[in-house]
Order: sequence, then structure tokens, then C-alpha cells
Amino acid sequence: MNKITIEPNKHIAFIFQPRSGSTVLRDYLCQVLQYRNASELLNHYVTTVDVEIKNNEIVTWKHPDSKIRPSEDLTNDDLTLRSYNNLNTLSQLTEIKKYCIFMVLVRSFYENGPAILTKLKERNDIQFIRQERADVLYSVLSTIMSLETNEFHNSNSSIIKKRELKRGKLNIDWIMHYLNMYVEERKLIKKYFPDIPVIYYEQFQMSPTKMMDMFNGIPKKLVSLNNTKFAENYKDKEIVTNIDEIEDLYEQFVNDHIEYFPQYSGEHQITIPAHQGRQPRILLPN
Repeated sequence: MNKITIEPNKHIAFIFQPRSGSTVLRDYLCQVLQYRNASELLNHYVTTVDVEIKNNEIVTWKHPDSKIRPSEDLTNDDLTLRSYNNLNTLSQLTEIKKYCIFMVLVRSFYENGPAILTKLKERNDIQFIRQERADVLYSVLSTIMSLETNEFHNSNSSIIKKRELKRGKLNIDWIMHYLNMYVEERKLIKKYFPDIPVIYYEQFQMSPTKMMDMFNGIPKKLVSLNNTKFAENYKDKEIVTNIDEIEDLYEQFVNDHIEYFPQYSGEHQITIPAHQGRQPRILLPN
């Protein structure tokens, strides 16, 4: 994988896959570049970022994650307007040469996604980077476990934490829902951002040293990370009793949609750790 060169005088947007290490990678770059953390700036469930600028300096910055709430009372047009307003905030920051890092989850845009992606793509003050997990099934299982426990990050870096997970059989339809969602997101990313560089979680796995080696144009210094992985292996039969059935399903799904899984077709050479479980074989046509 080639190193990614950080472009000066631009915000950074990670177009990310859930449970792919995007939060820790964003936090790392915010520290070394001294950029502001704008979280999921365009997520419809995140309220408008609160920024106050005086004399070309930021005097108030409210982290958007501090006030997440459901938006069932808002129409799609209302939600899209919120995203546009947050993009306008980026323009204000660009004018005073202050920059931030934010994450873009394509699935959070609802029906008005193409309009927002078009508006985002048209900007020339944003550097786009894709953030993926090569083992998509692991990201799906991690997402399900996070939704089950409502714990998405282990914020205590000194403790290897385990979550209270239900043990048992996972619904195959639920797995298929997330896999199909993954493919639909890849289609949109390919359409709107076909040439942006991609980083895989397996390349760094929460290591600041490895993160530093992935980029050009950043200070060569190590920083401490506030997030660590949860301790569970989500492909453990003691947690997911029908994991063999799920891995068979995943293998067939990958083969049926191989153009969206370059990590298995050979286009991207990614080493997936053995502890992440069995990986799909590329099956020969019948």
C-alpha cells in the first residue's frame, strides 16, 4: 500500500465503514495535525456543530457528539438542510485557515444521500480518504454487538474490557441486511469518490506506530490513544453459536459480489489476522 500524503490547507473526511477503527484513526490525526475533531459532521442524528469565530479565531467549538439525539421529528429536507449548514461551517473554518477531521457514513443520509454526496464532492477544501475493514463480516458482527450493548468504544485505554454479550444464534437475515447495505454503500462510493485512497483497519490495528507509517506530511511523533479494542472475538462459537453457517454465507456472498471485495480478489493485498477467523475462499464457477 502506498503512503497517503496529507494535503495542506484542507479538511479531512473519512468515508468510513462502521467498526473499522475510524474513530481511533481520526483521533490520532487530530492530535498530530492539531485539527479539530468534527465527528460525524453530516450524520442526520448529529446536531449542528456549534462554532463561534471572532477575530479569525475559534472561540467556541462544541463537539457534535456531545448532543446526539434521534431525528424522527424532522423531515428528510430538514435533515439535508442540517447537513448543508454544517458544510457551511467548514467554509467558515477554511476562511480562517482552521481545519477539522470528520467522518462520513453514507448510510446515514437517507433518501437525500445523492444530493449531499454531490455537494460534498464539489468542494475543493476537503481531502477524502476511505476507511474500511478488510474482514467485512467481522465489522458486521462488531456492529451488531455494539448495537446490542450500546457500547461503541472502549474509552479506557488501560483496561482490556469485555462486554456483557448475549450468547446464541444470530439471525441470518440480519447478517444479510448488513452485507447488502455494505454493497449498496460501495456502489455509491464508487460513483461519487472512485479514486480516493483507502486504508484498511488490518493495516494498523490501533497501533500509533503503524498509523504514523501510513502517511506523508504529518509530524513524526507518537501520541497516546484513548480507545482500545474490546476483548471479545466475535467469531467465537461461544458467542455466536452459528458462526460456521454465517461464515459459509459470507463466503458465498463475497463470491457473488467479488467486485466489491478487492481484499479477496487480489486487487488489494491485505493480511487479515488469523484471530479474525476463517476468510472466504474464491470459489470456481460450477
